[in-house]
Amino acid sequence: MNKEAILFHERVTHPLLASGTTKQQLLTMTDKQAVLDALDRLPENTSIEEITEELRIMAAIRHGRADIAAGRCQSHEVVGQLIESWATAWTSR
Repeated sequence: MNKEAILFHERVTHPLLASGTTKQQLLTMTDKQAVLDALDRLPENTSIEEITEELRIMAAIRHGRADIAAGRCQSHEVVGQLIESWATAWTSR
């Protein structure tokens, strides 16, 4: 993980942490364990649509963390430079 990703990760909290799950446990859970933990903390009257949305968000976060860990990310500075170069290329047409 790069320094910016680690700093961002440390600022992010997850609802699972409120249920007694530690950050280390959250990071090392299997997908199945994460789903079961999420289901346990949701209210009993949660709809299938709400459960599906929660799992979709969890999956996106886990994929993002995997991308960060694998180095498939860019710093804000690099992204800003890319966007600026695209805008310049677009306006020079």
